[in-house]
Amino acid sequence: MIFVLDLLELASILVIFLVVITQMIIPIFRGLPMFPILGKETRLEVELAEVKEETHVVELQNKITEERERVAALRGPNKNTTKETN
Repeated sequence: MIFVLDLLELASILVIFLVVITQMIIPIFRGLPMFPILGKETRLEVELAEVKEETHVVELQNKITEERERVAALRGPNKNTTKETN
């Protein structure tokens, strides 16, 4: 009987370990919501997060462009040596 209880304990520990790995650790590293098995996050919510990230990137690119223009204005019209990058 003790052997059966030991096996049950080991199986329980393995199940808990697998749940933690597959529902918490892997989604965190992939940038997904935790506990994907519950299905609370939809594909549209993930798409919204991606669009927000793209918006942030574009805002940063605009700030970089503004700063380059400001530097060019400070250097004067004859010393415009900035390079345009995409």
